[in-house]
Amino acid sequence: MIVVTGATGRLDRFVIEGLLKKVPVNQVAVVARNPEKALDWAERGVRIHKAGYSHPETWDGVFVTGDTVLLISSSEVGQRRKQHQTVVDAAKPAGVKLLVYTSILHADTSCMVLALEHLDTEKAIRASGLSFVFLLHSWYLHTEAAKRTLEQGVFRGCAKDGRVAPAMRQDYAVVLANADEGITRGDLNDSSRTLSRLIGRPTTTLAAALKQA
Repeated sequence: MIVVTGATGRLDRFVIEGLLKKVPVNQVAVVARNPEKALDWAERGVRIHKAGYSHPETWDGVFVTGDTVLLISSSEVGQRRKQHQTVVDAAKPAGVKLLVYTSILHADTSCMVLALEHLDTEKAIRASGLSFVFLLHSWYLHTEAAKRTLEQGVFRGCAKDGRVAPAMRQDYAVVLANADEGITRGDLNDSSRTLSRLIGRPTTTLAAALKQA
């Protein structure tokens, strides 16, 4: 079973839609704080779990042994450490097979509040002993930001001459849900084989892990 947290978020919806094109609907479950906002998924046969990042008691029984969990980071800046820890604490005793977390690029070197919360989450996941994959997102190219720029004639930011490689949420969702296509033809597969030789044990791509879920 592939379990997606925060099912009613903007990124999550794209991810779930992509997963439903790749795996049977009975292999996808979603977690929503307000299940009524996920009724469209339920109508299509997706299992809905009611649980909230800020309510640890609601996560009992959400995960079972062998699940692959896609932990989509919370949007509540300043609350993410505790919220993400809640999911990690629920996943470990349940015997989750793989925890996939949407982190941020350069979390270990950036001083942004956003990055620090992601870094703390990465540390918590590493300390849990769970098998994990960190997907390092860059900035989201929000349509609302583009709209504001058109209205004001100014693209506001504090990077000065710094550069960033943003992407739409839909693009990140494609990577999450369709990671199998093209991977075996690219550098990622070569790097995986090299790493396998160096550490003396086989490695598994995210795509392969999701297929086995």
